[in-house]
Amino acid sequence: MSYTLILDDWLEYDIKKLEAKQNPKNFLCTEAWERIFLTHKIQQHHPQLSHQHISTAIRECCIALKSPHPRDSFVRFVCMKLDISVFSE
Repeated sequence: MSYTLILDDWLEYDIKKLEAKQNPKNFLCTEAWERIFLTHKIQQHHPQLSHQHISTAIRECCIALKSPHPRDSFVRFVCMKLDISVFSE
């Protein structure tokens, strides 16, 4: 399953970011709720991956990349770390 499904339906996230006067297209690793949101999005489409495994991958990507991260690029990087296909199916 491609990572593009993980990028679908981020409306709740976008609304929360806009309410905080932040750009919804940027992912902030410093915000715990954003890391939790992404963990749940990935686990929703890849239930075989443990919460801990996903959280560790997100944390490693946060360390490797300078913040803020473009959301699409960051999700792609996390998916690559988790061996989730980043190519269209």
